[in-house]
Amino acid sequence: MARVKGILIDPFACSITEIEHESESLDGIYALLSLDDKCVTTFTCVYSGMLQPGDAIYIDDEASSEDHPCERYFMFPGCLQPYAGKGLILGSDARGRTSDVQTLMPYVELTTFFLERRGSLFSATVEPWTKK
Repeated sequence: MARVKGILIDPFACSITEIEHESESLDGIYALLSLDDKCVTTFTCVYSGMLQPGDAIYIDDEASSEDHPCERYFMFPGCLQPYAGKGLILGSDARGRTSDVQTLMPYVELTTFFLERRGSLFSATVEPWTKK
């Protein structure tokens, strides 16, 4: 299997890191988006005009549901809402196959910010999350 480069956005650790991912492995995407106490079983790809063409952010489908409330979110430019849980930016080629991310890491670091949910309000945070 081919390995591709991606960018993992982790609002729990307040970190953005470069990762390598098996290009044909959905299980790898699930594992990267999962938390110690919550396994991700479905994801959605979201797009932003601020990403390079072909890049998308993979997010947990259930992280913002009422049944699975999440306390940490991230905002990315060009997106209309904050996204709950982790995000994974991967690229795709002309055939739709997973490829190396094209959006530059420094751009993601400078433009992404983390939010903490407190009831119905959000506040910006740079502190790693600790369970309460």
